Amino acid sequence: MRNFVLKLTPLFLILALLLGCSKKDSQSGSVATNNLQSIDMKGEKIALKYQFEKGEKLHYKLTTINNSVQSIIADSTQKSDAATTLTYLIDLEVLDVDKDNVAGLSVTFSSVNLNATIDGKKYLYDSKANNTREDKQKFLKYEAEANFNFHARVDTKGEVLEVSRIDKLIEKMIGLQGQKQPITPQQKQQAVDQLSQQEIRPIIQLLFREFSPKAIGKDSVWTKSVPINLGPMQVESIENFKVDDFVKVGDYKAIKISANLSFKVSGNKKGEQNGTTFTFDDPKVSGGGLIIFNIEKGNIIKSETTSNLEVSVQMDVKDPKQKMVHAKRIETNMNKNIVELL
Repeated sequence: MRNFVLKLTPLFLILALLLGCSKKDSQSGSVATNNLQSIDMKGEKIALKYQFEKGEKLHYKLTTINNSVQSIIADSTQKSDAATTLTYLIDLEVLDVDKDNVAGLSVTFSSVNLNATIDGKKYLYDSKANNTREDKQKFLKYEAEANFNFHARVDTKGEVLEVSRIDKLIEKMIGLQGQKQPITPQQKQQAVDQLSQQEIRPIIQLLFREFSPKAIGKDSVWTKSVPINLGPMQVESIENFKVDDFVKVGDYKAIKISANLSFKVSGNKKGEQNGTTFTFDDPKVSGGGLIIFNIEKGNIIKSETTSNLEVSVQMDVKDPKQKMVHAKRIETNMNKNIVELL
């Protein structure tokens, strides 16, 4: 049976990442963001930095909700849809902090849970359940990730500089699959690179969002731009941030930041590949959310961000009788990332 693996197009994956340590004790439970007590900072500005202390342990819950619909309209309409909720419980431990305050982290996905409906068919997986051999094969990647330990390096700005030991995850996946024919070193490295850059690193980056390098106060605003290639077009993703308030969360001071997402599109909207001409419409994009950061302990308490995207492209190709065939492909995607410090 084919392994179940969620896949996003590169643009959808980037959108998921956009608008998506401290002392031994940490805040516990989820934070209600609607009724937090404001703090008067008397105009003070603060540079937001992540704080790390060797031996510190943090526990996060990451929930990613994705709803997507793909339609291909030609002589008839073909439609495919998927609704997925993927939840990770993630344990972090600071192994060391170097002279540049870059932290070496031990990371473990202590639990992985999937609830998905794809084209009307239900898929359920819980790493803590007594799964059958068939389920372990079907959800191979999640089965391998559960309770797997790897390392990451993160700086005080929140940038994930590196993830390592992913080769061990590939070996675990191969072992679970019972593959008799060994893969070559080149194939293994390719798998490591793909899994590291497209899945593992983006997950960890959601726990360490990057903020303004300057000191910020109430009503401070800043932007961050990320270039994206979408077919022949160049798309500039623009994250817009604003400090809404300074608030009290438990016994700590925190900062409440709102975010929204916008795009600029340039370049040629037409392209050709293997005899097919593609004509893109401007993508329709929206997004936003909220981030709460503990300014005393230097970590994210909670964030909830959403992105919405619609991409449509006209495809024109000649059939074997040289008759021009027209089709239109429309993809819509809603992605929500919820990070909670437990």
